[in-house]
Amino acid sequence: MTPAPMGLCPSDYDRIEAAVLETERGRWFLTEHARRCRAEDTARILAAVDRLEFRVAHADAAETQARAQADRLAALLDELAQSIASLAEIGPSAPAAEPPRVAKAAHLAAPETSLVDNAGELEARIAALAHLGQLGRESRFRRFG
Repeated sequence: MTPAPMGLCPSDYDRIEAAVLETERGRWFLTEHARRCRAEDTARILAAVDRLEFRVAHADAAETQARAQADRLAALLDELAQSIASLAEIGPSAPAAEPPRVAKAAHLAAPETSLVDNAGELEARIAALAHLGQLGRESRFRRFG
């Protein structure tokens, strides 16, 4: 609320309003002014809703992408566990045989990297993914309570 100009007090508002309402032009002016204010308020509210919808959609897309990556990593982890189990069955006394090949995702490791390198990288990626999940939960909590 803005302060009254010098020489006027809040009670003068009622007298000025009554004087403006005495004429047809004054009534039109006040009605039009109220309509324009409501239209501006509505536009601001709709813009805020659009921004919220965009943020929620962006957060949902990021969460979906993170879940897909977690599923891919879990599948790779299962594959690595099976390979490690088969290596344990071979044992150290077995003759040197070629270790079982593990299908590697192109984005995870180059063909010449070892199983141990893949496992270390996988552990780092899983830790990073868990950290991202925690950040996502904290972000949603801050945003939506």
